[in-house]
Amino acid sequence: MEITAKDLPALLAGDNSVKLAGVDVDGMLRGKLVSKKKFLSIAEGGFGFCSVIFGWDMHDATYAQELKVSNKENGYRDMIAVPDLNSFRRIPWENNVPFFLVSFHNPDTMEPISACPRGLLKTQLEKFATKGYGAMAGAEYEFYQFKTPPSSGAQSTAAYLNENPPQSLPSLTEGMFGYSLTRTVHNQDYFYDIFNTCQAFKCNIEGWHTESGPGVYEAALEFGEIKQMADRASLFKYVVKSVAIKHGITPCFMAKPKQGLPGNSGHMHVSLVDESGKNLFYRGEVDPDPPYPDVANLSDMGRHFLAGLLEGLPDVMPMVAPTINSYKRLVENFWAPVTVSWGLEHRAASIRLIAPTTCKPGATRFEVRVPGADANPYYVLATILALGWRGVEKKLAIPCPPLGKGEDVGGSSDMGVRLAKNLREANDRFMREGSIAREVFGDEFVEHFGGTRGHELRLWDEAVTDWEMKRYIETTGGITLADGLPAVIDHAVLQLDSVKEARAEISGAAEPLAGIMDEADRLVAALDRVRDREALHTDDVGAKALDVMQLAVLLASSMMVMAADSRHQVHPKELRQGDGAYEHLEVMLGQLGEVRRELEGAAVAYSGAPAGKMPVDNAFAFTFGQPFQTTSDFVPPKHVVPRIEPERPIFVDNKTDRKLTFGQISNDALAVASGLLRLGLDPKDIVKLPPTPSCPAGPEIAPIVLIQLPNCLPFAPIFFGALASGMTATLASPALTSDEMSWILQNARPRAIVTATACLPAMKEGLAKQADQAFFSAIPIFTVDAAADIYPEPQQQLPPSDWRSLLFTTAARTAVILWSSGTSGRSKGVLLSHHALNFSIASLWHDADYYAARAPQPQAWLGYVPFYHVFGLCNVFLLAIATGATVYTMPSFHLETVLRATRDRKVTYMHMAPPVAVMLAKAAVVEPYARGGGFKSVVAGVTGGAPLGHEVVEEVKKRCGFRVRLGYGLSETCSTSLQRGWSEEEMRDQAGDTGRPHWGVEVLISSGEGYAKREGEKTGAAAVDVEGEVLVRADGLLSAYLPVGVFSGQKPDMSVTEEALTADGWFRTGDVGTLNADGRLRITDRLKELIKVRAYQVAPAELEAVLCSSEAVADAGVIGIYDKSEATEWPRAFVVPRAGMKNVTRASLEALAGQLKALVEKRTAKYKWLVGGIVFVDQIPKSPSGKILRRVLKNGGDEAKGVEVKLYEKKRRDAKL
Repeated sequence: MEITAKDLPALLAGDNSVKLAGVDVDGMLRGKLVSKKKFLSIAEGGFGFCSVIFGWDMHDATYAQELKVSNKENGYRDMIAVPDLNSFRRIPWENNVPFFLVSFHNPDTMEPISACPRGLLKTQLEKFATKGYGAMAGAEYEFYQFKTPPSSGAQSTAAYLNENPPQSLPSLTEGMFGYSLTRTVHNQDYFYDIFNTCQAFKCNIEGWHTESGPGVYEAALEFGEIKQMADRASLFKYVVKSVAIKHGITPCFMAKPKQGLPGNSGHMHVSLVDESGKNLFYRGEVDPDPPYPDVANLSDMGRHFLAGLLEGLPDVMPMVAPTINSYKRLVENFWAPVTVSWGLEHRAASIRLIAPTTCKPGATRFEVRVPGADANPYYVLATILALGWRGVEKKLAIPCPPLGKGEDVGGSSDMGVRLAKNLREANDRFMREGSIAREVFGDEFVEHFGGTRGHELRLWDEAVTDWEMKRYIETTGGITLADGLPAVIDHAVLQLDSVKEARAEISGAAEPLAGIMDEADRLVAALDRVRDREALHTDDVGAKALDVMQLAVLLASSMMVMAADSRHQVHPKELRQGDGAYEHLEVMLGQLGEVRRELEGAAVAYSGAPAGKMPVDNAFAFTFGQPFQTTSDFVPPKHVVPRIEPERPIFVDNKTDRKLTFGQISNDALAVASGLLRLGLDPKDIVKLPPTPSCPAGPEIAPIVLIQLPNCLPFAPIFFGALASGMTATLASPALTSDEMSWILQNARPRAIVTATACLPAMKEGLAKQADQAFFSAIPIFTVDAAADIYPEPQQQLPPSDWRSLLFTTAARTAVILWSSGTSGRSKGVLLSHHALNFSIASLWHDADYYAARAPQPQAWLGYVPFYHVFGLCNVFLLAIATGATVYTMPSFHLETVLRATRDRKVTYMHMAPPVAVMLAKAAVVEPYARGGGFKSVVAGVTGGAPLGHEVVEEVKKRCGFRVRLGYGLSETCSTSLQRGWSEEEMRDQAGDTGRPHWGVEVLISSGEGYAKREGEKTGAAAVDVEGEVLVRADGLLSAYLPVGVFSGQKPDMSVTEEALTADGWFRTGDVGTLNADGRLRITDRLKELIKVRAYQVAPAELEAVLCSSEAVADAGVIGIYDKSEATEWPRAFVVPRAGMKNVTRASLEALAGQLKALVEKRTAKYKWLVGGIVFVDQIPKSPSGKILRRVLKNGGDEAKGVEVKLYEKKRRDAKL
């Protein structure tokens, strides 16, 4: 009975959702779950469905060649997916959720998309329908099955194969036993579950049995109308895979899973019928004079149909054998056809004719035996119909005689041409000008599908197989340093991998072999550290790498011979001391250790690697473009996230539970962008700076929008609105004083300001201090009442200055300016490009092992780290949107609130400053949460911005159950490095370091012997474990510092940028550190004199200038003193009173200290206050050039002794930060 839209309300009366799916070119179902309301609204007209499913391959990698159906040029635009109401069924293993198949249509014409498998089959069927004909079909599928060994501990086959070779995966059952009645008993629950589930899912099985091969089953599906059969064939694979998951089994439909065994076929049976159902291939009466006896009972239409199949088959092979692996099945002597051949009841032929007397007249049909189980059933059946109909229309004659009885392909009676031996040969013929494929399917389809096969060939051309390794491992004589250091290293690693593989087959010699395995691992790690870095190394490194390669070749050859000897013995002999082979292994072990030590000694302190492919995109487009939904250079398979739906909550106000969704952020950001453009701001009105090493094109600054907000929901649309409009956003702390804000206003000259209501007085004072009042008095200011704002809920009677007056619609581009303290005493504007922001979050997510630990569980984070700070901006704010994480925002930190939210919100990953880690380790208020399982959802935490003692890390692990990992980064570099793992062993092994560089980040320790100042020069590198300045190079580096006075029309002063960036692209961090042999970074000191107060930087020169502005102060010097209990530094001032230190009382010094305390509090933000106290001294120690000797002050010598005055009492750790 036909189902119509009118039937749906009753049909779905008890449901609230519907699952929809279409089919891609590889025969894979692509779909989604929708609400019943949504489905009822689109059931007749269809809905938009991203065409990217025809623009990427089976692993969601976009095709290298741009194809017409879906590509970057058309934006991977939506198709119209139209549900086939008559495909309705319910999914029994998913609570009987309703299910419909869809077909894809061109939105402009509503014609089927040329590549749509269901559409292609429908187009072919329409040719028959115009003549009053129909088609019937049946399908048979063979498939192997594997089961992961329970002892492996792997949770899935994919996880097992990540650690083991495919050959080690056990079959469901062993041995060859087709049609066995006992083999299925071993897994009878699974066997009958598939049979019964197929019946419940309307893809009934007629016959179900074991086939010849280990763990091989075959199913014959119940025959029927051809379109329904294509659906059932596709859904049969869906059933098998879904049921198998429940039983821990992995079915495999690839054409040839195992070498030396038969492959998996996907035979198709086809016949034509008239409107009454009469079989049109049956002749009715036996032909007394047939061209061949085999066709005596075959009608003329059937003969022409057969001729069309035979003539066209060589031109359409990619349609029936679509993969590289397909042609491994189509080889001689494995029950698979290899020529254009046919025969009555001939199972070795490409086309088996089934006709009376071996069947009833109504069952006369062709069995096409070329397709494998990997082929797309829609394409296969469309191909059979297209070729057969071409033969009927052209009245073609059968081109070759049938195979002789009992004769195989290739015999004397086989007159057919050889089918393609590989996909390249097949695809070349398929796509050639004038091919039959173009004739029956059209150029658009052939270009698209042929292009997808070309993509497969390209990937295959780049692949290195196990066979190649085993075959050619010893052919190494031609590789020298002339081929380049990377080639030498690559070959050395391949040899060492072969050593590990051969070890498994050698008996005995446990001690030397264990040592060899350990040395091989260490050598691979050492080689990886110098790969592709010739410019950083001397010739000595290359020579040592060549020594390693040559020794590895010798060792691999020796061990492969030993392994081969062992394989050929019934009872392999164990190698014992005294044997020549044993002694040879001992000698090789010693030599391996020697070359490894020499290589490590010659290596320089370099870690990381340049980034792979990374799109250059607007940060708004990248973040909201779901960049982590598919694998790429920066998205490992385990870090792929599900599609983020528009209704996914991203930011949730922790206090009120107001939610801001992914879709609303995007929509409102575009609205804010439109509002900014309506103010008359022009994104093309740029100031262009001279080229820099990190930005060779020269940084561009668009009109600046200054944003000064605490963490709150409006921050998201305002920040992204600035990005989308093409403006440059600059972020400022709400804690800044009017003097500090005045400096930022003077240098940034913003064209629009968005500030918190509480910050408005200081903002206005800062504006009033500007000399150019004509400019600054005209800047539009918008406010956010962070305490009372109820966004995204509607709010009535908004004043014109409220930020929501910007909400309209449009889009554009931008960059961001952060403010970092400098040794000059005033904050510096750090210019970060769109690409830097995109790279930063891509780099962070590439290394987000905490996600893989709980995937696909959604991430839940806390948002109290300020979003205007680089840590909060990149690690929390931007990354949450791009990955679909939910962030519970807090305007400030309070320990009790954080503890409660961690427990109640089930936080998965904690971002924190070091003082928070100290509180988690020591504060009494943490104890009930730790004992009550308040941290059980937390995989790990991350901290940075200041040192943190390892004892604190251990205390948090012991108390709260998760590891706090140390990271390193700056405003100028974004996140640079991070410790990996979360186990206690890894935690102790990495004690004191800040981890390895993130993906795409390079770290170098300078030798101090010269920095590159001109193009072509190279910065010198220190040796491993030798201290030097830490240098960073990555796509996430600042483009430049904002030159002071750049908007005044004068030539930009780029000297600060030039001092920070070397000519070969390294950023000088000013920090001193080392890189160990494993590439891990350890920070030991700072060249720069910045004081790290929690996650903030304080410039001593700034505080010195404030202190010296007092008439009572003759001189001053400021240092940072480390407070272990709070895991932070505090500023301490050394002050020389103008009145001198003689004949002064302590009371007078304490009074002066109180005055200076008030002065600093008035002029600076709270984190810059002199919590470390004031020490009154006779003089400040200085060098002959006048530079303050801060090390002398820190070391506490005689020159640092004086009268100390404490200014602040220490607060309890539970208090609000």
